[in-house]
Amino acid sequence: MGFNVKRFHLSVLLITFKLFIACLIMPKEFIIQHGQWFYAVQFLVIFNKLLHSKNNFIYFFSPSFLCLFYLNINFFLGHLIVSRGIGFDLKYTQAFRNFESVSFITAFFIISNLMVFLSIPSKDFSSVLKPKIDKINSYPPNKLKILFLFIILFMLGLLKLDLSLVGGEGDFSYVFKFSVAIIIVFFVSKYKSKIKYLLYLLMTAFFFVGSLGSKREFFYVLILILFFEFLRNRVLLKVNIKQII
Repeated sequence: MGFNVKRFHLSVLLITFKLFIACLIMPKEFIIQHGQWFYAVQFLVIFNKLLHSKNNFIYFFSPSFLCLFYLNINFFLGHLIVSRGIGFDLKYTQAFRNFESVSFITAFFIISNLMVFLSIPSKDFSSVLKPKIDKINSYPPNKLKILFLFIILFMLGLLKLDLSLVGGEGDFSYVFKFSVAIIIVFFVSKYKSKIKYLLYLLMTAFFFVGSLGSKREFFYVLILILFFEFLRNRVLLKVNIKQII
């Protein structure tokens, strides 16, 4: 079966509408005890539809789906844990208990999930994938550019971007480092020799050392490499439950 855009959107819109109504009419105590299942049900409907789409690895590797996956793990486990007072530090449980409207917050996150889902391109990529690959592969690798980009990457590793003046908290340099990494992988993935894997190893080691406090930052780099390698080598995957496990 191909990817049915209207049917796909309809099912997700329908379950989101039902969950949204449930948030409005169910008692606060019910939302507190069972709110985590609202996120789980909505995400599983989205996941099931993507799983049965053609060339579904494109959707699973999309920033929108990765965002949904990451957010809903936090929504599900976060709601489950804080609503039951589990953990060594109960400051989040206390904050949860002080919320004026858990129902509104849950409904807001449900709608937010829908907005992220709608940002996933709603088309069958099978007809356009090959021309796009041919176009991407047509640009030859440039050794000087790669060297220059690695120098920039390592220089960014020495900098800490503090945006506290505008309300930010922490180091925001990762955004720029990852942007450079995208360009590096774009060029490096064209190589056919073993030097490609050495450059990949060098870059992943850089992010591994620099992201010890945030494993997801390192994980994003691995996904980036896999995505380009699949694209370059015309690997068309259909992800199934067995592969995921």
